[in-house]
Amino acid sequence: MLDFNPTEGTAFVAGGFVSTKVFAIVLQEANTHVHLNIQEKFQDFYRYTDTFYLVLSDALADEVAQQAGIKGDGRVDNASGFVIRLNKFSYAGHTLRTLWEWLEELEQTSQ
Repeated sequence: MLDFNPTEGTAFVAGGFVSTKVFAIVLQEANTHVHLNIQEKFQDFYRYTDTFYLVLSDALADEVAQQAGIKGDGRVDNASGFVIRLNKFSYAGHTLRTLWEWLEELEQTSQ
């Protein structure tokens, strides 16, 4: 897990990468219960903001949405969002260094 807390400006790293499928979980608004589900269900994830996560999983997008609690019988009350699988290691922009480091490490371990 690489979890960045922008208010503290720190990142925490634990565990190794177990998958090369990367999914974006995008929430309409922050939800503590969804965050806890993500922490519990996904060994490796990156929290960019309280409404945007990147997770690693061998599951399908539908299963990732259910595990996060934004779909299905286990849907968290008032949780709204979506999941997209990211297919290629192609990224660009200007953002936190910790995100680039997380993506670079993932790319290196998948080769």
